[in-house]
Amino acid sequence: MSEDSEAFIREIEEEVRRERLTNLWKQYGSLFLGGLAALVVVVGGWQWYTVYQLDRTQTAGAQFQEAVQLLEGKKKPDGLAGLEQIAKEGTPGYATLAKLRLAAEHREAGKSDEAVALYTEIAGNTSADRLLSSFASLQVASLKIDNGTWTEAENRLNELANESSPWRYTARELLGLAAFKHKRWADARQTYAGLLSDQQVPQTMKQRAQVALALITREEASTKSGTKSEKAAKPDAAKTDLKKDKSAGNGDKSTAGGAEAKSTPASSSGAGAKNDATKSK
Repeated sequence: MSEDSEAFIREIEEEVRRERLTNLWKQYGSLFLGGLAALVVVVGGWQWYTVYQLDRTQTAGAQFQEAVQLLEGKKKPDGLAGLEQIAKEGTPGYATLAKLRLAAEHREAGKSDEAVALYTEIAGNTSADRLLSSFASLQVASLKIDNGTWTEAENRLNELANESSPWRYTARELLGLAAFKHKRWADARQTYAGLLSDQQVPQTMKQRAQVALALITREEASTKSGTKSEKAAKPDAAKTDLKKDKSAGNGDKSTAGGAEAKSTPASSSGAGAKNDATKSK
């Protein structure tokens, strides 16, 4: 094929492509422009939202820092008011941090019910950071450990005590404390012994576990000695009752003897009176 023929064929192919593009543009050009405009709007909106969220986060961060400084200074009421505002209107992350700090302040002030309410709200928030929500659950368990039952303590702490939990050691220590308070010595001993055998447990926690095990041993010994004393006291009490019964029987006999003794002189004096009357006759 000659060069002129090849050039002619290429020219025809280019013309066909241009004609196809023209027809496609006529048919779908408006759709393409609409999609392009939508893409521009989406990208622009996302960028605006990102900047907006960043600005909100920076503002909330500054407000949170200011509230904390007020708390640590001499304007505690202002600091608490600032935290409450952030908890209501701040970004999700700083709102959670504000609630945690408010709950800690309530706990320190002895307002356990208010602290439990805030911790429970954070623990039940599925959108909150998992680390913070599990920490809130741990705080609820620690606040209710004195008032709840052993089963309630187990239900709150078992999940937090598993190997995947970042709070597992603290949760296990709380489980041991709950078992100790409810006098479940075997459960408490097992929990504290597990803390002592784990190489990753902090040293201060191990020291507390050692103290707890010593207290458990003392309580168990005290309980056993008390049981033995009760058993020993029961026969002694029976003997004492028996002695009392015997003494009461002897007392009855003495009383009867005394009555007989009293009646005998009376009879004698009566007989003497009769004799005296006979003699006078």
